[in-house]
Amino acid sequence: MDHTSRKEAEQIANKVMDLYEDMLFIHKHNLFRNAAQINNIIRYSMMGMAVTMGVMLALVATFTTRMDEITAYMATINYHMTGMREDFDQVTTSMRSMEKAVLEMEGFVAPMPAMYNSVQAMGANMQTLRGNLVTLAESMERIQNRMLSMGGNLQQMDRKLIDLSGAVGGIGQEVDRMARPMAILPTP
Repeated sequence: MDHTSRKEAEQIANKVMDLYEDMLFIHKHNLFRNAAQINNIIRYSMMGMAVTMGVMLALVATFTTRMDEITAYMATINYHMTGMREDFDQVTTSMRSMEKAVLEMEGFVAPMPAMYNSVQAMGANMQTLRGNLVTLAESMERIQNRMLSMGGNLQQMDRKLIDLSGAVGGIGQEVDRMARPMAILPTP
């Protein structure tokens, strides 16, 4: 090889080495840029997941709070229903006692010669009947009060369910609003 050819070969080798170094620099630069984009995507995804978890916790807390209130109203209604059942049982007992008193009065009216004794027994049965009527009136009044109270509890429970529905709708709107920034993230 002559000197000129050797010099040209060295120049070509130097150019190839420079081109190789440039390509290696571009490759490293692209790797760093891609790594930065991936890091940004991961960072934004983690932020989005944290916001979503916060919203989900708020939703669970809202449901739990509202369900506790509804359970309390249901317990009150159950208490009133139990009281009503007891009042109905007392009404049934009073009615049976009244029926028995009426049957006994028929037996006292039948024998006319013993009218005096029958009238006294009839008076005692009338006292029993009067007491049973008072008890029946009190039981009916308690039933009416329990029905009014239960109606109020049902209205309050209805209002709480309406509030719960509004709260869930509001959370849905907040989730949509918080998800909007995710649309500007670069896709890989």
